[in-house]
Amino acid sequence: MALEKLDPIVEIHPGINLASLPSEMVLQISSELDVTAGLNGQHPEFVRNLKLTHICSSWRKILYSSPLFWSHIDLGWPAEVVDHFLFNSKQCPLTVVSWDHEALGVLMRRTVRTASTKIDESRTRAAIDNLHRVQVLRFKPPFIRTGRRDRQSSNRLDIFNPSRTILSNPAPMLQELSLSNIHEEQTNGNPFMAQLPQLRHLTLHRCPGLQPYAFHAPKLLSLKVQSAKGLSLSTIRLAVGAFPVLQSLTLEGYLQPFGGQQASLMESPVSAPRLQHLTIHPVGGTDRQISDWLQAMSLPEIRTVNLSYLSTTNNTCFHVFPKTADFIRLLASIIEVQLTFDNSSFNLGLLSNISRIGTSAVSELLQYNGLRDPPTASYHQALADSLASIPVALSPLAPLAFKIVIATPLPGPQFPVADTWGQLFALLTKVEELSVKSYLKVAITPIILALNSHTSCPALRSLEFTGIQVDAKSVLPMVRSRQSAGVGLKKLSFNDCQGLDARTLAGLAALIKPTDTADVPS
Repeated sequence: MALEKLDPIVEIHPGINLASLPSEMVLQISSELDVTAGLNGQHPEFVRNLKLTHICSSWRKILYSSPLFWSHIDLGWPAEVVDHFLFNSKQCPLTVVSWDHEALGVLMRRTVRTASTKIDESRTRAAIDNLHRVQVLRFKPPFIRTGRRDRQSSNRLDIFNPSRTILSNPAPMLQELSLSNIHEEQTNGNPFMAQLPQLRHLTLHRCPGLQPYAFHAPKLLSLKVQSAKGLSLSTIRLAVGAFPVLQSLTLEGYLQPFGGQQASLMESPVSAPRLQHLTIHPVGGTDRQISDWLQAMSLPEIRTVNLSYLSTTNNTCFHVFPKTADFIRLLASIIEVQLTFDNSSFNLGLLSNISRIGTSAVSELLQYNGLRDPPTASYHQALADSLASIPVALSPLAPLAFKIVIATPLPGPQFPVADTWGQLFALLTKVEELSVKSYLKVAITPIILALNSHTSCPALRSLEFTGIQVDAKSVLPMVRSRQSAGVGLKKLSFNDCQGLDARTLAGLAALIKPTDTADVPS
């Protein structure tokens, strides 16, 4: 394609003189319009970059004198475009993307607007020649089609292997590295992994046999291992030991549970002296297995923990946190707890950090999210059973909760009954704020009935309803009952709710003291 024959990206109004804009503003506009590599490795639109240089001669001069404007390069572009960007980026640190879209499907591939998704040897060689100034590298090699007879043959890697070619030279400036579908055999003997002195963030996605500790990155702060097979505690121990300043560890989609290794690991626990953030999202596993794994961890600086795992109805999900000094300290602080359900399985998060607004601390302690998919009777039954086990599960953390947010599930025949909610609310003795949200006008009568009792969230002072179907016959008696028991509300809010009539609103306003606030719609 001819790089100089492009239509303008915008139509210029006759009354606007873009040439008079200062260079700083031109560069800011270009950075806003530029489409760089997305989270899934989507190709940047080089055509848009080039069109910006054709708006006027002033813009062209400014952009061609700014190496940063040319620093995002996709090896799926035509060779002449890659060369054009490399030349004009001069010695600016580069972001290089090479992400194959073979598995995205026909429809998705059509949305990736690029001249070519095939990586040839010349473009790969150009990237290698500039690897010394690459700061960000996202690499997923193209899918190599093989016949059934060749599928098990190692010769299929000898055709043209961009993995071996790109990952063959040192990258001393590299700070962020994302690899996908890279086999261990594709990196053997390469000096790339042995010389990463500035690497801060490493993501390995579906990289069979490629161990994190094989990367020599003494300054690594964040490690993500996704969709790994055969992940073991010994692997994690070696990985954590290889990165002395590691602060964030994420393990997602691994296929081998950590259970069955507790005896040997308790003799030599995994030590992560600077780890602050831990995320574990296995494909399979039980409470006991994850608890054993956490028991084997020494985390003196841990601040946030996020777990997602399969759990049966009777499991007490918060019991996965072992009674070690690290976790006792974590539980003793002001924390945030997130509890969600996904296809009848628990998804929980435990966070100790607090968001501060001015001098007041804000901490959401329990967040409950329902299913967004079409409801089924089996799901709602499992949901009710799971919710029934929450009171026992929350018992160690209930005294710490100050705010609870309940996002109601889709309406269904098995919506948890008032007694179930009552058992949960009775444990939350320090909750001062309760927010119940739904955007489908779901009736939450069981929740309102459960709040009738003075033992349900006795410290509750603020109650907020958003997007729900209000039962006027139940909400007014609930507010009156709490007032009579000496646990009255200080603030009551209804946002985008249905079912409220003038008589109910007048009754609610009469129950709330003048010094309190009642935000109710007319």
